[in-house]
Amino acid sequence: HASPIEASGVVLMRAGEGFETIGAWPFGDAEYVNDRRMPWHVVGPDDARDVHVSDLPEPLRSHAERAGYHWCWIRSITADDDTVPAVFVAWRSSAGAVSPNQERHLAETVAVAQLAFSHDNRRRKLQRAALTDHLTGLSNRLDMARRLSEIGLDHFGVLYIDLDGFKEVNDEHGHDVGDAVLAITAQRICSAVRSDDAVYRVGGDEFVVIGRGRSDLEFDEFGDDGEPFDELGLIAQRLVSALSVPIGIEGHVVRIGASVGSAVRQIGEPAEHVVRRADRALLGAKRSGKSRWVSAALVDVR
Repeated sequence: HASPIEASGVVLMRAGEGFETIGAWPFGDAEYVNDRRMPWHVVGPDDARDVHVSDLPEPLRSHAERAGYHWCWIRSITADDDTVPAVFVAWRSSAGAVSPNQERHLAETVAVAQLAFSHDNRRRKLQRAALTDHLTGLSNRLDMARRLSEIGLDHFGVLYIDLDGFKEVNDEHGHDVGDAVLAITAQRICSAVRSDDAVYRVGGDEFVVIGRGRSDLEFDEFGDDGEPFDELGLIAQRLVSALSVPIGIEGHVVRIGASVGSAVRQIGEPAEHVVRRADRALLGAKRSGKSRWVSAALVDVR
């Protein structure tokens, strides 16, 4: 209870399509927080509303009246990017007019909450920037290391991609064209993989895909070069094809290719070892003539 404003306040923090409460809901069941009829669902930036409990939908109105509340104060907590990450709701038991002192305390409470959310928003932006490759918008090597450290014992597969002929593009057309090629390549990789696969740019012209993989290393069939095909391998072949399509940039037609190495986690294998095996398989693809896919299963057998 916040005595200066004679009200019981709670912060409703946005979580997906609804809210989570920070602080104790003062009466009844907090399930009414996410009832879409409630007035806090429609607040905008810097919004302020004073709602009499008689104007609230049932059954919340009855809960509030039985608890002795007369007014519901609603104030949006606006972050520095004009989003509304939370809403402050105060339930006032007094039926009289709000004094200037109470208004000041209410404004101060909201201001402190807005400051906290703005700081948190800036922290999140800085964190995202540190984990993002700014040329392509993909996650970077640092974020991949974070993902691998959190992956636990889950089974997963890795595709390690290196562009063929990219150095010649930079040498012939300059780095601006090279940067454009990398950005388009990132888009093509994202279009070729599954929606729940994660794509990272880990070097100048190197990319890594981490996603679901078969855990038993039993494959349905073999390709022309002896590589086993599983779902991860089919994606690798799709990437080789997609990245060989010529790119038109600034009046130039640029042709590159891609070599891909794949590896699927074996039982008990450290996560970073899977990436290393995919990298070794990539070297095998390079040595075999480039613009192709090689599986670590084949390399390991050799």
